[in-house]
Amino acid sequence: TTPGAVEYLGNRNLQIDELGLPRMAVGAAGALYYAYFDGSAWIYELVDGSASVGAYASMVLDKSGNPHISYFDAANGELKYAFWDIAINAWHIRVVDPRPNVGLYTSIVLDNSNHPHIAYFDEDKDNLKYAWWNDSYFEVEVVDEIYEHPALGITPSIDLDSLGQAHISYYDYTLGDLKYAERRPTGWVHTRVDRTGDVGLFTSLVMDPFDIPHISYFD
Repeated sequence: TTPGAVEYLGNRNLQIDELGLPRMAVGAAGALYYAYFDGSAWIYELVDGSASVGAYASMVLDKSGNPHISYFDAANGELKYAFWDIAINAWHIRVVDPRPNVGLYTSIVLDNSNHPHIAYFDEDKDNLKYAWWNDSYFEVEVVDEIYEHPALGITPSIDLDSLGQAHISYYDYTLGDLKYAERRPTGWVHTRVDRTGDVGLFTSLVMDPFDIPHISYFD
């Protein structure tokens, strides 16, 4: 059984390890857990026991099978990141963005150096943000913001192309459109993918070997 009622899950959560067994991050009873199936039962390992953490958790496995998790700290209104640190044989936790009410609807992916890249919603500013680890600290930037369009960037999904550039699909709440943003050296380029009716919630994005984006979403 789970440690408690499960909080909202983030994008790209369920992962399959090298043995074909499922792993995922779960926010439950106000804490963050790393859950994995050992072949006979589910094991729940406490990652962050701080108050009111774990909602919108998103998880990926690195090349060695170690978990990396992005999630929301509701008590402090922060985006947080946890990973299994093999150097200390324990979980290491970092604050990614300490600004108020940021870190909802997180989506995480790793680059070839196992550095995290995270897309998330800034509820305070009503926009979409992107953070990545530069080997020393997290750099944070706004992906898309239109002040007359509140809730721009809900339910994002992130992936990287062959050059390590970020691509994000997301929902424009005001216009009810599916949007897509591509990071280039000159800045972010935005495209409205589908504007027929109210579409674009719960997006899921993957880049193919030819760097072509593929997006599933709710209509």
